[in-house]
Amino acid sequence: MPAAVVPAYLQGGNRFDGYDDCLSSEAGIKKMSVWFEKMTAREYRKGTVIPEFRAVRRVVTDCLRLLTGFDDASIAYDGGFVVSYTASDGTYMEDQPFETLSDGYRVVIGLVADIARRMAQLNPFLAEQAVARTPGAVLIDEVDLHLHPKWQGKILGVLHELFPLVQFIVTTHAPMVISSVQSKNLRVIEPVDGGDGKYVAVSPDDETYGVNAGAILREVMGTPDKPAAVQDKLDEFGQYLNDKEYGKAQATLRALQNEVGEDNPDLSNAWAAYYFAVPAPDA
Repeated sequence: MPAAVVPAYLQGGNRFDGYDDCLSSEAGIKKMSVWFEKMTAREYRKGTVIPEFRAVRRVVTDCLRLLTGFDDASIAYDGGFVVSYTASDGTYMEDQPFETLSDGYRVVIGLVADIARRMAQLNPFLAEQAVARTPGAVLIDEVDLHLHPKWQGKILGVLHELFPLVQFIVTTHAPMVISSVQSKNLRVIEPVDGGDGKYVAVSPDDETYGVNAGAILREVMGTPDKPAAVQDKLDEFGQYLNDKEYGKAQATLRALQNEVGEDNPDLSNAWAAYYFAVPAPDA
């Protein structure tokens, strides 16, 4: 019986192919898919597990479990990537095609699998330790892209846990990502006054780790943490309070409450300031 013909793109390969298109934002998924197909075919032909391939599959599965909290999450390759997991409502989602997953799933799976695949290609001699023992530096632009805010706060911690010897240099505009790291690991890119288009990287003055998103927006990103119309009303209230025009201050807060609801934290603080400032009625 003649041996099966193996397509050329599934044969051989140089270990330094792991660097191919490493600066391209579009090559990761395609290269990863080809490599997974090649390794799956090789395991089938040899009838044995390829250690570095198992390491890559394991790290992608670990990533899914860490991000989703689904202990039974798994990924496989069957002519394409498929993901299985038990959803929060108890429904078992078996062999969900990669293409049907949300942007967030695809971004994270693609990123982690591409990094791990490159490690395995560059260092096949490390076998199942290819991911755990490969050092390096990885640059990621807009690491928060397409990620749910819950994942934004986890992504850097997950990457460090999965790739312990890698230094990640990332950009982001997401307060949840910024809040997940200490200020000593953070640099804010700011324009130099009169610098003719020059920029400088500075560390935040205050600690960022664990700080709420509103404070990150204000103190680190220099961006208002609420709509301008709401801030204007709060400022107006503050001015009335300073001028001891308590009736106007109260009316301003009631109007604002109709817009933002009575549970708004800023509104609650404003009411507290109002009741503290208003003189007690004569006994």
